[in-house]
Amino acid sequence: GAGFAGLCGAVSISGDLGVGKPDPAIFRHCLERLGVKPEEALFIGDSLELDGAGAAASGIEFRLYNPRRNKNLSPRNREIADLSELETLIG
Repeated sequence: GAGFAGLCGAVSISGDLGVGKPDPAIFRHCLERLGVKPEEALFIGDSLELDGAGAAASGIEFRLYNPRRNKNLSPRNREIADLSELETLIG
């Protein structure tokens, strides 16, 4: 969402690129803009199907943003419920 934009090193909009998630091309585009390798990146998203699959196909570590801890969507060590948890992840 737009609230995350100030926390991100790069924001890419699929409509501007002509590809959408989970297509790895949009993830590669972000990596190129940041000048980082997949293993140096962390992708936070709210969809396992779109965000998680695209990040995995691109070799990027993924965390599910699940603020309400709805269902057991993914292992708890692969989720964040609050942005404050990012500090622990990225040190």
